[in-house]
Amino acid sequence: MKRFIHSPTYAYAYILLLLVLALGIVACQPQQQSPTVTPPDTPTSEPPATATEEATEPPTAEPSPTQQPSETPEPDPTATVEATPEPPAQSEYPLKVVYVFSDDVLNVRDDADPEADVVTTLEPQSSGIDSEGSGEMVGDNLWLPVEVDDQSGWANSLYLTEDVPADEFCEAEEPRELIEQLRTAIENEDAAQIAQLGDPQRGLRIRVAWWNPEVRLTDDNLQNVYSPLVSYDWGVQDGSGNPIQGSFSEEIQPLLERNLVPATEMACNQILHGATAGFVQLPEEYEGINFYSLYRSAPEEEEVPFDWGTWVEGIERWQGDYHIAFLAHIQYEI
Repeated sequence: MKRFIHSPTYAYAYILLLLVLALGIVACQPQQQSPTVTPPDTPTSEPPATATEEATEPPTAEPSPTQQPSETPEPDPTATVEATPEPPAQSEYPLKVVYVFSDDVLNVRDDADPEADVVTTLEPQSSGIDSEGSGEMVGDNLWLPVEVDDQSGWANSLYLTEDVPADEFCEAEEPRELIEQLRTAIENEDAAQIAQLGDPQRGLRIRVAWWNPEVRLTDDNLQNVYSPLVSYDWGVQDGSGNPIQGSFSEEIQPLLERNLVPATEMACNQILHGATAGFVQLPEEYEGINFYSLYRSAPEEEEVPFDWGTWVEGIERWQGDYHIAFLAHIQYEI
């Protein structure tokens, strides 16, 4: 068995090795004790307590003037009116029945419900109807509490209008302003402006000839009235009986550009027209609604005076404002 010899050289080397190890341990010790080595964006690390408190605790200082309205918001009366239309109770005019055929009646029910019991009926063009109090929206229609001849109930306001006397209507400036605004909207193909000229809930009714069915365009339809993707059934052509089907741009816009935009004559509550073998009239359910007719006469150089056209613009006053209610086209008929 060999025997190790402890020489001074080996002793010095052993002592030096112990010193190096001791210094290494001391140098590494602060890094092992530090709790902030892990970066703050490490997914497993927790955010500092002070950062969490600042993000969740409300400020103790007084709120600035711009913060105060958000803490105690006031109701917006304009938004309320748009969400729930108010009846024209404040109007100086009574209401009148419109858009009802001569062989039909308007039902007055004991509740704002199309299935409620009928308490009385109103004949077409019945007038002197009073309405007080708030209406109720039932589906897309506003129902009003009405009273006539000591009978009270609820009626669909879509078949009622403010009964403005004809002479007052013809003297008012607002209807004529609407007509000029419609000319501009048609020329510019401005769907948004057309939508503003009609009532968003009641819509705009359009007829190609009085004997064709009407197409009622509500606000969504009017906002996209120039879309080529939406087609309507406008009725049939005079003489041939061919169907008139297509978009507003295809079937109605050309007639408006030809006969409404360049019209040179206008009359209030009178239909201006040229020579024709057909009847010149409005649908019976439009009777009682004030209107203007815009007439484009046949060119003087034409030997046949049948190349003329008229657009009748029905204009209602509803909830204190005038709007275009219907457009009816009239031209020569065989």
